[in-house]
Amino acid sequence: AVRAASDEAVSAEVFDVMGRRVATLEAGTSAGAVVELGWTGADASGRALAGGVYVVQVRQGAERQVVKLTLLR
Repeated sequence: AVRAASDEAVSAEVFDVMGRRVATLEAGTSAGAVVELGWTGADASGRALAGGVYVVQVRQGAERQVVKLTLLR
């Protein structure tokens, strides 16, 4: 979940361990509220990705947050 201080666009990109972008998540604008982004574990074409470590880069306005996650299959 992400909380933005003002109306800012919120989006996230999911990368595999090789640095390839595998998915992009768009949440629209935050309007100063908490925004939840969900990911199904699928790539941009809807195909299920293999279990493993992925890096999620969340952007809101000029700020960026990077989170590592493990996808279990």
